[in-house]
Amino acid sequence: KLRGHQLGTRMAKTGEQLPLLNGKTYTLDESDIVIVDGEGPVGLGGIMGGGNSEVSAGTKNIVLEVANFDMYTVRRSSMRHGLFTDALTRFNKGQSTLQNDRVINLLMQSVFDVGGGAQASEVFDASDDMRECFYKDFHIKNVSITESFVNARLGLSLTGDEIAKLLTNVEFDIEHFDNGMEVFPGFWRTDIVDPEDVVEEVGRFYGFDKLPRQLPQRSIKPVAENPAFVMKQIVRQVLSGAGANEVLTYSFVHERTLKNAGQDPGQAYQLGNALSPDLQYYRMSLTPSLLDHVHANIKAGHDQFALYEFGLAHRKGDVDDDGLPVEYGRLAFVYAARKQTQTAYYMAQRYVSLLGPDFRFAPITDKDFADNAAFVQLTKPFELSRSALVYDGERLVGVVGEYTAATRRMFKLPDEVAGFELFESALLKRASTGYVPLSRFPHVTQDVSLKVAATTAYADLYAVADASLDSARSDTVRLTLEPLGVYQPEQSDTKTITLRLTTVDYERTLTDAEVATHIDAIAVATAASLHAEKV
Repeated sequence: KLRGHQLGTRMAKTGEQLPLLNGKTYTLDESDIVIVDGEGPVGLGGIMGGGNSEVSAGTKNIVLEVANFDMYTVRRSSMRHGLFTDALTRFNKGQSTLQNDRVINLLMQSVFDVGGGAQASEVFDASDDMRECFYKDFHIKNVSITESFVNARLGLSLTGDEIAKLLTNVEFDIEHFDNGMEVFPGFWRTDIVDPEDVVEEVGRFYGFDKLPRQLPQRSIKPVAENPAFVMKQIVRQVLSGAGANEVLTYSFVHERTLKNAGQDPGQAYQLGNALSPDLQYYRMSLTPSLLDHVHANIKAGHDQFALYEFGLAHRKGDVDDDGLPVEYGRLAFVYAARKQTQTAYYMAQRYVSLLGPDFRFAPITDKDFADNAAFVQLTKPFELSRSALVYDGERLVGVVGEYTAATRRMFKLPDEVAGFELFESALLKRASTGYVPLSRFPHVTQDVSLKVAATTAYADLYAVADASLDSARSDTVRLTLEPLGVYQPEQSDTKTITLRLTTVDYERTLTDAEVATHIDAIAVATAASLHAEKV
C-alpha cells in the first residue's frame, strides 16, 4: 500500500482529503502535518494513521517510521478536527527528538522477538543534518551536588557512593570530584534542573517512607517586625487619630487625570487595559488620585475632611540595576473644606508636624530639581509660591502646600484645599530611629515672640532660631523648638511670630535663668539675620 516506494512528511494542502483509521475522511488545512507516500497523504502526523495504509490480513512487509512532531502544531490540528488519540496525548507533552533512534531500535527488536520478522533494509535517519540543533534544544545541563547538601535536606547520612548508586540505577551519569559530584541526567529527564531536583530523586529512590520522622529544629524567637509595616501602622494611627481618612485608589489613572494635575503623560508608563480602557497610565505620584475624589466628597455634603493614601509611583525611564522600573513608595494627603479660612496650608503643615515634630520647612523656590525628573512631576500640582519642602535634618522628605489655580479648576476643588506628598523611605528611616528614654528631671518651657517684617517667611525665622541652639545641644541636653502662632494686625508691615522652647537635661534640674540664655541666643541670632525684635 506504499505508493511510489516513498515515505516522508510535509504540510498539508488546503482542501486535501485524508481517510483515517477511524473510518472518517477529513478535509485538511495547510497548517496540518501529514505523512505522505509517493501519491498523497497516508496519515495525520502525531494524531492518527491513514485508512488507506492500514495493516490487513494480507500484509507481509511493513515500513517502520519513527518521527517527532511539534506539540503546538498537532494540538491545533486535533482541536480543529476534533481528534483526541493516545498518540496525541504523548506528542502533546513535547517529546524529545533525541529519542527517535532508541525507539526504532526497540521497535525493531520487538518485531524480531515477537513476530519473527527480519530486517529488510538499512535504517535511514533524516535527522542527521539537524542533530546539532536537536542537541541544542534538548540538551540537559549537569547539576552539581555535595553529600552534605543532600543529607541536610533529607535528614540522612548517605555517603557519596550510596548517592551515586541510587542515581546510576536510573540511568544518571555521575562524575566525582573532591567536594561532591556532577550529575548528568538523561535527555528525557527535562525535569532535572536544580540541585533540589536531584535531592528529590535521591529521596524517592531511597524511599520517603524510610526518612527520619523528626521535625527540623528552629528558633523560638519571635519573628522580627517588618519596619515598613510598623512605620505604616504608626502613620495610620497618627493621621486617623487626627481625623483623616485612609483611601485606596487605583494605581492606574486616566490620561485626563495626569493632565489635570499638570503632569506629562509622556513620562508615565502606558499599557492597554482591556478591563478598564480609561485606566491606561501608571501614576507618577499619588496626589492626582486623591484630588480626583475631593469634589465627589464635597458634593456628598462633607464640609471639611482629610484623605490620605499609601501607594507606589513610577516614572518611565527610571530603572534599577536589574533593568526594572523603580518603585517610589509615597504617602499622599489632602485637606479640603467648603468654608474658606485661608488656613489650608497650615492645616496640611500641621498634619506633617504630627508625623515629625522636628520636621523643618524650606521654600521650594530656592531649590532646583531639574536633574530629578520624578520629583519635578511630583510637584506639578503644587503652587510653588505657596508650598514648601519638608526636611528631616538634611534629608528631603517631600513637599507640602496648596495647589495651582489650574489644578483646582480642573479637579473642581474648593479654594480651601492643601496637601502633601512624602517619601516612604524617609518616613521608614525616621521610624527606625533608636529609643530615647525620658529624663528623670523635669523639662522647662519658655515662649519667645519675635517681631519681623511682614515679608519674612516663618520657615526662614524658624531655621535661624533652631540653628542658634545647635551649640547648646548635647547628649545630655535636648532643645526642642515649636511654633505657637503668627499674628499680623491689619494694614501692618510687621508681624509677630511666637515660638516655644522646651529644654530638658538628663543629669540635673534646670533653672529658668539657664533656659533664658537659650532664649537670648535665639533673639540675637534672629536680630542679626532677619532684623527681628524680641517683644
